[in-house]
Amino acid sequence: MKKLMMHMKVSSISLILVFLILSTSIVNASQYTKYDELLPTKINNKYSNIAKGKNIILLEVEGLQNIFINEKYNEVEIMPNINKLIKSKGSIYFSQFYNNSNVNDMRTLYNTITSNYNFSYGNSFDRIGDNAMTLPRIFKANGYQSMIIESGRLQTDQDRLIYKKIGFNRYLSDDIVDSYALAFDRIRESTNSPNFIYAKFHLKSGIKDDIIGLDSLDSKTALGVNLKSIAQFDRDFGRFIDKLNANKNIIIIYGSRGLDYRDPNVLNSVSRYKEAYNILDMINMPLIILNLNDENRLDVDMPASNVDIMPTILNITGLKDQAELTVGSDLLSLKNDNRVLFEGVLKKGSYLDKDHFVMTDDYGKNILAYDRNLNPIDSTQFKNEIEANIKKIDLSNGLMELDIARQIKNANKNKKIMQIDNSKSIMHAGGELSGMTYTNMLEALDENYKRGKRYFEIDFEFTTDNKPVAIHSWDGFLSKFFGVTPKDCPFESEECTISYSYDEFMAFDELHGYTQMDLNILLKWIKTHKDAYIITDAKSNNNSLANMIKNTAPELMDRIIIQIYNRSEYPEIKNLGFDKIIYTLYRSTDSEDTVLNFAKNNKLYGVTVEHKRFKSGFGNRLLKEGIDLFIHTVNDIDEANRLIQLGVKGVYTDVL
Repeated sequence: MKKLMMHMKVSSISLILVFLILSTSIVNASQYTKYDELLPTKINNKYSNIAKGKNIILLEVEGLQNIFINEKYNEVEIMPNINKLIKSKGSIYFSQFYNNSNVNDMRTLYNTITSNYNFSYGNSFDRIGDNAMTLPRIFKANGYQSMIIESGRLQTDQDRLIYKKIGFNRYLSDDIVDSYALAFDRIRESTNSPNFIYAKFHLKSGIKDDIIGLDSLDSKTALGVNLKSIAQFDRDFGRFIDKLNANKNIIIIYGSRGLDYRDPNVLNSVSRYKEAYNILDMINMPLIILNLNDENRLDVDMPASNVDIMPTILNITGLKDQAELTVGSDLLSLKNDNRVLFEGVLKKGSYLDKDHFVMTDDYGKNILAYDRNLNPIDSTQFKNEIEANIKKIDLSNGLMELDIARQIKNANKNKKIMQIDNSKSIMHAGGELSGMTYTNMLEALDENYKRGKRYFEIDFEFTTDNKPVAIHSWDGFLSKFFGVTPKDCPFESEECTISYSYDEFMAFDELHGYTQMDLNILLKWIKTHKDAYIITDAKSNNNSLANMIKNTAPELMDRIIIQIYNRSEYPEIKNLGFDKIIYTLYRSTDSEDTVLNFAKNNKLYGVTVEHKRFKSGFGNRLLKEGIDLFIHTVNDIDEANRLIQLGVKGVYTDVL
């Protein structure tokens, strides 16, 4: 029984989740300069446009790890076809390709088709904006059909909702779930140019030993399932290649989800055939590009990852200019200078380049550093690098969540400032801070004030001991900013009534180094920023908050604008002495007539309407009757300017 050769010597390394970020804003007073590094490059190479008009077939293969390339088990070659194709003309083999997340196939898909890093909390696909560029959306916009198929697992209704959202117009899994061969038949049937086909091959149990020739493998072990699955994939893939027209189809293969080295059962199973198995073995996958019509073949040992796939594909298909802002790089334009950033099984800030492998835990306070042979080295020199990595990940998340990539690209191209008049913008939850929204942090006020902003909306919740603190809600935002799972509440609960005491909340360490606020900190800030205004958004106990403001700082009441959520709150807030009151409608079911009559009969600073509700027609009469109207939340500069031209007094915004 032949053992797999050992490539690295290191035992498993324990990691914990980390979040760390520089406390500087991504926005200055004139433009989004910090995003410039993500603007696509214009470098051309000999592979540019080489695949224009051809089918692009992208295969994601679970369990396809580099430790199995050119290897045998019990004298049986595990993947003879892939081994042969790697050596064929027109092929490019990236031996230092690493899965950015390696947590599950959906996170892998997100990295690959967005050239973006996953969010550390919640579902990343929920945060893809309507205008955000994804690989299938780009192909679809350029006349391609975009199809996603799966073998080894049935697509769920939720999967298909996601696939539709990101731009795929065909989905298939039902009749191919148990057969890689049938999946390849469906791919071949769909190769009427031009097509973009994304195929996911999941590990499959119950494969017959006599088909593969690996009869001594224990099918009940993770290694047995893994080897038999990729061997079966290889055999069926070989037959597929034999029948495919190489001149019309570009094939790209990459591995996902390696055997988990942290699982003792996996480690014991793999160690029988490989003397040491470690974290890098687990995430090191092959990336192979076939059929480039080049007389040469190429082996590339430059570090690469999932986020680099999209820019590379766009280069070879001649669609590079269709991209907006990408985190990854066109691998065919680089010269062994690339960095792999991790957000997933390796924690945020960890990275790998041609010389180093660096990991962080305990929120960046502890750093483990190695050379590429995994020999420990001095870690103190890498703190700034980790901070820069985490900043880049958060910037990329901001691009997707705020849906502003196209605006930034256009602003850069036209040398325009991407912000509206300061008197027309209300900074939502303090405004964006280094790609992050809903922070309600002191630094958000500081950075956006420096930009010239003077109106700031701040969210308030009450602690168990009845003290107001600045946080949007007691659910996922505690995890997002403090790494705290809300007690007695689901992670992503829409309604979470359990809160924390004042001392508990103020003692939380903010993961990015920001400063959480209570009412006193906010009032102190207003005192020292004498032309700033605060709009309150109390999630509960609105009248109590107004009373506390009056009792604590009556001299500031003329610069604090209280939002009310129903008409019955108005008399008490008015009697307290607040002259500036906004009636915000996101909790209200009042009709337009009711709101109009209320606004006419009471002195309001304005009425705030949700953008979606306003677009449906609600609010037009208010404008015509001269009622001051605000709209939330708007991050598109063209839409914001359109609203202002219609007569809207201002918009709540994260970025403008």
